[in-house]
Amino acid sequence: MIRLLAVLILANAAFLAFAHAAAPPELERLKVEAELRKKPIATAGGEVGDLLRTWWKEGTAAGNAGDFYDNRDRAHSDLDTSPHPQLQRVKYSPEEMKRRLDWALANTTQPFVVFGNSSTSAPPTQGGSNVRSYYCNPRGLPFLYRHYTHNNVYVYPEHRDHDPGHNGEGDGYGDLYPTNTPYLITSQGSSGSDQPFMRALPLTLAAFRPEVKRKLVESGLLVPTVQMIFRSSNKHLGNPKEYLTGKAHPTVFEGSWVDPLKMVRAAHDVRLGTIPPMVQLEAIEETQQANGRDYFEPAGLGEKLADTPAVIARIWRGKDYQRRLIVSAEGSYDLNKRPLTYHWVVLRGDEKKIEIVPRNKAGSVAEIVVSYHPRRPIAPGSAMESNRVDLGVFVHNGAHYSAPGFLTFFSLDSEARTYDAKGRILEVGHGMGEATLAVPDLGALCARVTGEKLCWRVLGLTKAQSAALAKVGEEDRELARDLAKARLARAKSEQAHRQALQKAQTAEKALAGARKEHDAKPAPATKARVAELEQALIDVRVGATAASLALNVADKEVRARQEARARLHTGKRPGLDAAPRPFLEGRLRAAANNPNLSKDHRGDLTTQLKDAPAPRRAAVRGALARLGGLGVVKAGAGLAFELTPLQAGRLSAYEKAELARFHATLLAEVVLPGSVEARFLDNFVDQRLTVPKAWRDVYRYDAAGKLLGWARHDGKGPTDFTADGLLVLEKDRAGRPIRARTVRYALPLPYNLAVRKPLKQELGDELVAYEYDGDKARVKSRTKVEGRK
Repeated sequence: MIRLLAVLILANAAFLAFAHAAAPPELERLKVEAELRKKPIATAGGEVGDLLRTWWKEGTAAGNAGDFYDNRDRAHSDLDTSPHPQLQRVKYSPEEMKRRLDWALANTTQPFVVFGNSSTSAPPTQGGSNVRSYYCNPRGLPFLYRHYTHNNVYVYPEHRDHDPGHNGEGDGYGDLYPTNTPYLITSQGSSGSDQPFMRALPLTLAAFRPEVKRKLVESGLLVPTVQMIFRSSNKHLGNPKEYLTGKAHPTVFEGSWVDPLKMVRAAHDVRLGTIPPMVQLEAIEETQQANGRDYFEPAGLGEKLADTPAVIARIWRGKDYQRRLIVSAEGSYDLNKRPLTYHWVVLRGDEKKIEIVPRNKAGSVAEIVVSYHPRRPIAPGSAMESNRVDLGVFVHNGAHYSAPGFLTFFSLDSEARTYDAKGRILEVGHGMGEATLAVPDLGALCARVTGEKLCWRVLGLTKAQSAALAKVGEEDRELARDLAKARLARAKSEQAHRQALQKAQTAEKALAGARKEHDAKPAPATKARVAELEQALIDVRVGATAASLALNVADKEVRARQEARARLHTGKRPGLDAAPRPFLEGRLRAAANNPNLSKDHRGDLTTQLKDAPAPRRAAVRGALARLGGLGVVKAGAGLAFELTPLQAGRLSAYEKAELARFHATLLAEVVLPGSVEARFLDNFVDQRLTVPKAWRDVYRYDAAGKLLGWARHDGKGPTDFTADGLLVLEKDRAGRPIRARTVRYALPLPYNLAVRKPLKQELGDELVAYEYDGDKARVKSRTKVEGRK
């Protein structure tokens, strides 16, 4: 996969060009197109090619004259255009290529019909795919809408932005896209995964009737119509009704779903009087959330990711449990003035947490109420997870549905939220993640857990399981010895091979010198010397060949022993009913996630902690201090701490995650020191969408349920804030704020997206004094202050 290091910039500093590329003179263009129409419409065989040639002969197919293909990865994943003789290529000058204007995501709007691709991407944590670069840029969606309505459409692979897994575990991150659009096509996979879509597009463009294609191009409805055809024709759809479901409109499409035959038939079936309509959306009223009160980001990062006529995209930042929007689709239109019907559907999300209520008889305006959605599978039983909700809006003109319009909501996976039964926010824990325990040497771990009773108890092992693991440990030690011997033999073979190659190089130089001497002054002696060195070189090369063969054998031996060891670790074993590695990793994970781990084994753990080396004791004390600083526990002596859950009798997701983080440290430093390694993986969110925070906010309410403010736990002790987001400086005897100060949130400068320092909290320039009339607070005074003291 060619990887493009994407421009990692904050959302309020992003840029995409909106300029048209230079257009060829009109007369010259018409002459070129006239010549192209003299060529065949298609040369490929099969039913698709036959249909296009038949329609071309009848005059009912437009062909590809005037269509351009734009390759933007320098032929890394290049479309074979030979089956499309009428198709032209976008060409770049040497100067444009030097400036990389032909590379990665398209950043200009071409003034003609163009489809293209770029199999380029950055790693997922360094910007990700081209599509994510568009979607995380506040100017990205307006730019893509310009493509959409100016006959430009591109295909980009998702690379690793849309694969099962979490935080890179299992080699995936889930669905990382913060929105969904009809503006481009994203292919599942990496380089080359765009090819099935690229092959179908010129065929579809050629199949439109001439008068229909001309009208589509003039009106800017070509790409919306192609998107409707593509999305309704995919092979995985069981019937036409599924067009109004999430199945037809995923974030990313599989190449195996593409059905070129169905697409060309559908394109040819479009008539001038039944051109599909165009959906147009506008958010006319919505819930407002305030930075510094409801959420915390640098200035410029709000909940509105984009407002475009076919996509309204929101980032769920504010603390409120619900978002209410009134959205109008009244701007939707049909070129032939046919009457429209309106269809509002849930494409992704829990329908029980989404309300769609029409606000007029036509259904062209709807009130939408969406409740908070944390990360979850995109569909029941799916391994793919997402933090996004998708609603689809479609209009129908009696003959065709439009391409979809999207209303999307994206929550931040780096946050863990707890709401009560009334939907009131109780907690927002920032820096949410997962505790993991890595096993660098499985055989050593097997021997360890079977030899120590505390390990037995902590991991919940039976005698049969312990015996099975002990056997694995013995076999692993034997395989490890064999592997070490094989590696030593390979190292010797590598040395012998290097020496043989060096001898061959020396012999070649000597022979070259002798030949040069003989050529300069031929003589029997020099001739004999050449013959002698030629024979010597043959002998040396024979030795080098033998050394190479020996190295290959040694290398195969190493691989065979590595594979044997891998089979031992991952093959199902009697007594375990599982493979050793997943069995032990599962037990370690369960132990870390057991909220009663330290309580149930406190005596043994305390004893082992006391005997542990100082650095390991310090690591455990630091992890426990973190728990106390976040307000998850009330620390006592040693490991005698008390859980302080938000809700009696149960832990929140954030409390569980932080407790698991502590227990992972305890397992790595005390129970199995040297045998496992504790790590905490922060839940990944694109760097352009949010700045990390290093705190947990716990919200307070009065007896009537009114929000009083929150306590911020940042590891240094709690600080109190008012409901308006002011830092409490002084309280009265009843614990009510009487003096507070405004707070600003800013980037830590210099800001490095790779390091990702947390958001900086600074004192603002206003002091506020409060007084009380009974229980009712009112502002007594506001005073401007200078500096940040």
